[in-house]
Amino acid sequence: ISFEDDSMVIEGGKGVKGAIVSSCNDHRIAMATAVAGLRANGNVTINDAQAVNKSYPNFWNDIKKLGARLQVTD
Repeated sequence: ISFEDDSMVIEGGKGVKGAIVSSCNDHRIAMATAVAGLRANGNVTINDAQAVNKSYPNFWNDIKKLGARLQVTD
């Protein structure tokens, strides 16, 4: 994922690898990364994950229902 002016560019590849990602306090990035992380090969850490509260406060509860294993840290 990269940023160009006011655009976000996501380039495809051969699967999703675990990574540490900064949401930049953007709810869309946090949620998109979490969904991609469901199929990641390895752990995904999302910094500033609470950004989802802006548009979808129950997001983390709902994604758990899809089988995600979550660990919340401060």
